[in-house]
Amino acid sequence: MDRMEPALDLPQKASFNGAEEGHKQNKEEVGVSTTLVSNGCVDIRGRIADKQRTGGWKASPFIIVNEVAERLAFFAIAVNMVQYLVLQMNQSASKSCHARNGVVDTLCFIDSLRPPQCPTRPCEPASRGQTTFLYGALSLIALGTGGIKPCVSSFGADQFDEADGEEVQKKYSFFNWFFFAINMGALLGITILVYIQVEKGWNWGFGIPTAAMFCSIIILAAGIPYYRFQKPMGSAFTRFLQVIVASVRNHFKGVEAGHGAELYEVKTTESDIWEIERSLTPPSTVLSFFRFLDKAAVITDAEANTKSRWRLCTVTQVEEFKSFVRILPVWAST
Repeated sequence: MDRMEPALDLPQKASFNGAEEGHKQNKEEVGVSTTLVSNGCVDIRGRIADKQRTGGWKASPFIIVNEVAERLAFFAIAVNMVQYLVLQMNQSASKSCHARNGVVDTLCFIDSLRPPQCPTRPCEPASRGQTTFLYGALSLIALGTGGIKPCVSSFGADQFDEADGEEVQKKYSFFNWFFFAINMGALLGITILVYIQVEKGWNWGFGIPTAAMFCSIIILAAGIPYYRFQKPMGSAFTRFLQVIVASVRNHFKGVEAGHGAELYEVKTTESDIWEIERSLTPPSTVLSFFRFLDKAAVITDAEANTKSRWRLCTVTQVEEFKSFVRILPVWAST
């Protein structure tokens, strides 16, 4: 019997070890699952982003440095543009101010693309080719600035998971530093770089902002492995156009959007628009135009196909377009 005791203990020990290993495995699985973001963001490889490897303050410094360089270049050129167009391109002050207000930013300064130096007046005006290059460069930079400005702050916010309380606090800190970077870039641009332009000339005044922009592109690209990306959710303008088309289509069919009309909405908690909650409030009918838009969501045939948003829109989609219409006067006046 004494020889059999160790044999009796072996299964118990194996069972204990198996339970311990299973506990460790479950703990590891729970740990892995809690490190994944809950807002649907993915990494550069298209996988659900891992908080330990992407986003947060691992990605934010690249965005902040890029914003400093962009603002520095913008303001360094903006404050000198009128003077450059008048003194170097030999344009009138009125044309210079028009160009500055329309498309203001940096350009690549090359001596052959400007009129010759003019020690005495009157000066030789810029040729058509030189003027075309100048305004083409300004237009391209205005296009680039218009592309990045509405996206960079939202892209920065995407680096933080709102369902994680710790990351929410970090997001507040990010925006503090983000707006500090904007103002710091502007301050350096209108002080130090303007001083360099006055003391060293236009080559230095325009060359430094250009170099800063190239460096910012490299820095922004260097952070790609650490960024979190939102999946494309379609164009809002397409949804707006669908509301207009569906409203007009139903209007010519004689559809009325009165109190007795049945409006279409999906039956799920979330709407069929990515990351937008389903509208739970009655449609707003303050203006007659808003009542007209409600026709896009009126159900005319209960058995009709509800998949085509060009024929039938959800109430949430209609309300989204109404919110856009309400904000248009603010945009038009600023």
